Formats: sequence, structure tokens, C-alpha cells
Amino acid sequence: MKTTTCHKIRLTGMILFSIFFLISCQKLLNPKPNDAITSDDAIQDGQGVEKAIIGSYHALQYSTYYGRNYLVMGDIATTNLVWTGTSPDYNQINNNAILADNLIVNGMWGTLYDAINRVNNVIVKLPGIGDMSETDKENAYGECYFLRGLHHFNLVRLWGAVPVKLNPTTGNLSDLQVARDPVEAVYNQVITDLTMAEKSLPVANATGRATQAAAKALLAKVYLTRYNMLKNNADLDSALLRANQLISDPTFTLLTDFNTLFTPNANRESIFEITFNAQDNNTLAVYYFTKLLSGRYEFAPTDTLINSFEAGDLRKNVSIRFDSAGSPYGYKYRDMTTGTDRVYVFRLAEIFLIRAEINIYKQGSASDIQADINKIRNRAGLANTAAGNYPSLMLALENERRHEFIFEGQRWFDLIRTDRAIVVLPNVKSRDQYLFPIPLAELEANTNPGMYQNPGY
Repeated sequence: MKTTTCHKIRLTGMILFSIFFLISCQKLLNPKPNDAITSDDAIQDGQGVEKAIIGSYHALQYSTYYGRNYLVMGDIATTNLVWTGTSPDYNQINNNAILADNLIVNGMWGTLYDAINRVNNVIVKLPGIGDMSETDKENAYGECYFLRGLHHFNLVRLWGAVPVKLNPTTGNLSDLQVARDPVEAVYNQVITDLTMAEKSLPVANATGRATQAAAKALLAKVYLTRYNMLKNNADLDSALLRANQLISDPTFTLLTDFNTLFTPNANRESIFEITFNAQDNNTLAVYYFTKLLSGRYEFAPTDTLINSFEAGDLRKNVSIRFDSAGSPYGYKYRDMTTGTDRVYVFRLAEIFLIRAEINIYKQGSASDIQADINKIRNRAGLANTAAGNYPSLMLALENERRHEFIFEGQRWFDLIRTDRAIVVLPNVKSRDQYLFPIPLAELEANTNPGMYQNPGY
């Protein structure tokens, strides 16, 4: 969704979200638009619940979230992208030298808590809705818990200890003066929400809406990420259970042609994606394409990335192109006209690589690990991996994830999760840089002693 400064709602110190849904500038100017009214007015029956849930998915489309900045951040904070445009806030992230007043970081923080507040408004209203069947209510709870788990997971990965919000924000000052919850507590809540979602979500749903499979995919990633932090083998078992279930699910399959993933057609490799249309669009292609191609060219693939591809890797030409002047640009997002490129949150390729990583940590069968990595390599036109022992398999896996998920927002989190950022990224000199600064606006508005800045900022 396009967002503009004219009516963009940011969360400053856990924003008092008095208007429930901000869908567009034009709609906000209406006296009482249907999708921008208070939760008390909007969520009175099943139809209101459905509109509110759709509005909750809309938050994923914001340019401060999967519509651009959150997604781009996963690559521009690494050596995959270099800043080439006009916004110095991107350059701070590019140099791993982020200031607390960075507008992009502040926008992501605000949008994530806005998104959480939306689902919390639905959750608190659902018990009193009388015209919904128990099955429909259960599905609604599942979608809300999935989204809340996703948002809190993204928060804890970016900022570490963060406030866990389980109730809607009201006009009470106490709602704004909140402390950060410990990292382990955030992960525990994420897993609680996603476990409930896994049980409550439907098996099938509209494209762009959560299903049981989406909850399993996110749980697999959450458990794997928490294992990297706590080294609890039970987390590996929980992650492996979900990965195996997804890989054996006949609903999903690896596409034979990598390029097909980035065409308008829906596909069976997608487990959960953010969908866009001409009204609720993204600006990814505009920001990636060069000025010769009528783009903004805010960031570009690095020479390091371009030269890192093995000869014959089919993903290179799908992901990166060159304009007539020889300037490289990201090509996974191509719809310059209407901005309808899909954004993947999970696709089956990642589940194979998650399973491979789990089995490396569990010191499982080398041939099984190789088989999972090779499924991704062979689809890319590459020969089987030559890696044989666990350390070399881990490096092979890291390399495969880099090239498979370029511009899909994965690289930064991969390197942080495995503690490799300080080794791989030249601008990361301290593990303090693994976390982003708590936005200055939050610190100024939220005077709770438990709201403090991350080390190094």
C-alpha cells in the first residue's frame, strides 16, 4: 500500500490508535469511511470482523513494512545492496551506522505496533460477536494470532527486548508508558500465538491470507531462530517436525522454473505471501529500477553480490539485470506500472533449507543434508554441492540462502541468527550492531524506566 506523509500514522511511544484502519489518504478525508472507523463502531458483527481482519492484512502492505522498507532492509544492511539514491536514512542502514532518529527505523517500529494493535482490536471483540459460527470464530482467532506472532517475531529480531502488546491501545496514559519485555518472554509469546494459530487456522484460505501451513512455516523459523539464541535441542525438534510436515504436504511443490516465482501467476511453492493490487500496491520495482528505466534507483546490487554467483546459476539473470548503460538493478520486482509484485514471506524452498540447517545442528545424515541443499541448487541449474562435513555444509547452506532469497529480506536475519554478521559484513565491528536502535521518538514519549536504548546507541 502506498503511504504518504500527509496522513501516515506512526506509532510514537505505542501510538494511541483512535482511528482503527488507515487505508488511504483519500479514505481518511471522508467523514466516516467504512474502513477507517473506531473498533467499537466497526466490529459489531461477523461482517465487521471480516473487514477488520482484511484491514489487519493491509498493514503488511505498508511501504514501511513488506511494501518496501522492512523487506529492503534485509539486504541493504548486508553486502547484497548498496545505497545509490537520495535518502540518507537508507545509507545509515547500508553502512550499519544507524542513528536513533532514523526515519526508516522509526517507521518500521511504528507500523509493527500499529499492525499488532489492529489484530488486538479484533481479538478483544470476537467473544461478543453473536452471528459467527464457532468455526468462523476459530478461523478468525487463528488469523489474528498468526499475524500477531509474525509482528512480534519481526520486532524481536530487529530490536531484541521489546514491549509485548496483547491488548488494544486505549486513551489511557499507562498504555503508552510501557517497558521492554525480555527477549525470551517475547519468543515465548510468539510461540504461544503461533501454536494457537496452527490449531485454529483453516487448511485452505484466500491467497495472501494465513493457513495452517503458514503457521507451521513460521513456527519452524521461530524455533530455529530461538535455537540459535538458546541452544535448546527441543527447539530443533519442534522446528524439524513442522519442516517435515510441510515438505510432505502434497499441496506444495518446488517449481521447476525459478523465474516463474516472480511472474503474476499464483504458484504451489508459495506458503504465505503478501499480495498487492493497483489500489494497494508496492513501490519495490520503482525503487530498484534504474533512472534509465524510469525508476528511482534508491539501491543497487553490489559487485560483491554479482560476482558471487557460480557460473550457470539461473537465479542470477532472474534476480539481477543491467540497463543499457550497464547499471545493475534488482529484477525480482518488475511491475513498474501498478506495483502488484507479490512478496514472499515463506515458500517451500526455504523449508528445505531450514530442514538442512536443523540437521546440521543435530549432526544428522550428511547425505540427507546434501539432498535438501541440492534440490535448491539443481533447480538453479547447478551441480550437487561438494560440501561434505558439517562446517562446510553450513557455509554451503549460507551461500545457497543468499542466492535463493536475494531481495526477499532474508540475508541480514540469516547472518545475525548464525552470528556470522561480524565475520561477513565489513561494517559490523560489534555485536551491538546486531540490534537496531530503539527510535528516539519512542524514548522521548515513553518515560517508563524499562524503556531504554540498545547498547552502542
